[in-house]
Amino acid sequence: MSFFRDLLSSDSKLSSLRVMAFLALFAGIVIAVYGLYMNRDMIGLSALCGVFVGAAFGGKVSQKILEKSDS
Repeated sequence: MSFFRDLLSSDSKLSSLRVMAFLALFAGIVIAVYGLYMNRDMIGLSALCGVFVGAAFGGKVSQKILEKSDS
């Protein structure tokens, strides 16, 4: 239970954005592997995976830019 408390705390070394990015990236990978295995539409599959992977890396990039401009 302290893991979740540390995850949501602003004083913790754990980053909720880092966890969100990992989960979004992992979801994109799972969707891609499942779609390839089931031989689904590649255009729709790539768009869906792009949304998840873009969310994973977009959040981290924007956080890095905002942290540099604050300091």
